[in-house]
Amino acid sequence: MKWILFCLVLFSGTAFAETVPNPNQDSFDWFVGLYNDIYEVVEHTPTFIEQAFAYVIEFSVYIKFYLMMQTLEFAYGVAQSLIVNIGLDSLITDAVSKLPAETRSTFQAMGYLKGITIICEAYAVRFVLNFMGW
Repeated sequence: MKWILFCLVLFSGTAFAETVPNPNQDSFDWFVGLYNDIYEVVEHTPTFIEQAFAYVIEFSVYIKFYLMMQTLEFAYGVAQSLIVNIGLDSLITDAVSKLPAETRSTFQAMGYLKGITIICEAYAVRFVLNFMGW
């Protein structure tokens, strides 16, 4: 009796029960697949919207940064022409030439003159940017 019960449990007949597919099962599987597809669309729509907004914001930040850089380059060009028209370089050169030779060589060695020129250019660029509305 044990062996018969063991053989019945070991070789289950339910695994071999249906070998011919049921046509009603195919239509049911189609509806289940349709429901799963609709569920996937509904489930992932908020994520898609979030990613779309993130992309739009990222692109707008990139465009704003690019326009700011182009505006800064434009303002620098205008400031350079303003410095040339005013003659600021000649004023700095005249002021430095009036210094004693030892002080002038020390300033040149330490880079103070280059620093003064950079600061004057920065002030000119700032003036142009203020004039442009920045």
